[in-house]
Amino acid sequence: TRTVYALGACFDHCSMPACYRCDQNTERQIEREVERTDYQSGAVYEGGYQTLTAGKIPCIILVRDGSLIPHVPVAQHTDEIKWDKMEWKRYQVDAPQCTGLLYRPGDKAIKVVKE
Repeated sequence: TRTVYALGACFDHCSMPACYRCDQNTERQIEREVERTDYQSGAVYEGGYQTLTAGKIPCIILVRDGSLIPHVPVAQHTDEIKWDKMEWKRYQVDAPQCTGLLYRPGDKAIKVVKE
């Protein structure tokens, strides 16, 4: 059984990866308009059918070109996240700019970050 996940409502816009749960190689069609980067390996894939291999985490996570994804240190609970230690990870191949979204506890709106 293969399961496909789209993480977050803004998947088509910028920053959330598409995840494919798998135990070995899998063939996937990647949309043609934009390149994708493998979150674990950093390999870049163009649109069309590609054979993808899962990494240490047994899933394939593809990130849209031009995405900014916030990274924080591992925390046992969400209330222990050290937001002051947050860093943005850029996924940029051909995109002229990267965009990410952030909503932290206490925020009143989603923050759009562009770099």
